[in-house]
Amino acid sequence: MQCRHFIIRLAPAHTRADEARLNAFLSTVQVHTVQSSLAATQGGHWSILVFYELRSAPAARPGLDVAPPSRQRAPQAASAA
Repeated sequence: MQCRHFIIRLAPAHTRADEARLNAFLSTVQVHTVQSSLAATQGGHWSILVFYELRSAPAARPGLDVAPPSRQRAPQAASAA
């Protein structure tokens, strides 16, 4: 498991860009836990700690990416009467 720290500044000039950076990251990982706290510093900001795992590529499942074999019938011999 890995962790990454983000800051979301409360100043309107920065909030949207900070949120976009966090959202872009979250869309690429599998999140386990998120911890957040509001820091009462000048201007204020959210401090966000994300615990995550890297997403693995979906495993290929045999047969799903391959066209099914054609079902052509073999010519039948004429039956003797």
